[in-house]
Amino acid sequence: MLESARSLYSCPTFIATGVLQQENSCVWMRADGNWGSRDSSADFVGYDWNGFSLAIGGQRQVSDDWFVGGSLSYQTDRLDETGGLTRITSDGLMAALSAKYQAGRLSLMAATTLGYAWHGSRREIPVATATAKADWTMFSFGLHGRAAWRFGTDRVYLEPALELDLAWLDISDYSETGAGAFNLDVHDGSDWIVSATPGLRAGTRVDLSGGSMLDLYGGAGVEFIHSNDLWASARLSGAGAGVGSFSSSIDADGTAARLSAGVRLLSSERLELKLQYDGRLGARETLHGGQARLVYRF
Repeated sequence: MLESARSLYSCPTFIATGVLQQENSCVWMRADGNWGSRDSSADFVGYDWNGFSLAIGGQRQVSDDWFVGGSLSYQTDRLDETGGLTRITSDGLMAALSAKYQAGRLSLMAATTLGYAWHGSRREIPVATATAKADWTMFSFGLHGRAAWRFGTDRVYLEPALELDLAWLDISDYSETGAGAFNLDVHDGSDWIVSATPGLRAGTRVDLSGGSMLDLYGGAGVEFIHSNDLWASARLSGAGAGVGSFSSSIDADGTAARLSAGVRLLSSERLELKLQYDGRLGARETLHGGQARLVYRF
């Protein structure tokens, strides 16, 4: 969800010979690869995760200093529990819309995202020599905002920014099959998640022959998350009416460092190629990602 919103934050090119940049009308396509892991704890198993996504989008200037944009993305993911007993796969679609205002050094953006994903799980039960399988869906809705201010010399710039994100996640009811009395009936879980990420990006402009330019940059920030868990209740399918349910949650780190580094090659013929690394480093979770984005400005 956040990557879909953040892909709408920027479609700029340098102005004249300095480091100030101006937003443009553009279309773009992007490919992302992501991987990560979580350490095991007393109340939650560890896991390894990887994913891949493809996205297309663009933005158009609608009046002085104002732009509107949108994107559509497809993502596929796989999560493996470190003990090898559980695997979850998913495929999902995400749509995003944005409005952006830029005046000189200041840029403001608001975006909304809407997502739907299909999940499948396999849970090995050694004591029963059985495998419990299930399919379920997840709906997501998000509101996102970003404010940034850029300043610097003729060749080096700094850009402090603040990102705010509000997301609603909802998992459908589902029932496992294939493991008899060990199957679980899971009732839907949902929650709001709120996050704030202050950060700073530093970069430099390098002029190349033929009018092309490089934008070399790196950034760091701290993400603060409130209500960072997603609860669901479950009960054994074969349990009697007097047997109650139990609850479990997916609990993410409440604070994490965010890192990024990248390069943008801007040609004199309206084309741009961007390569970027992103990292999220928490006390229990570590996530990494790489993206390549091709832009055509018009």
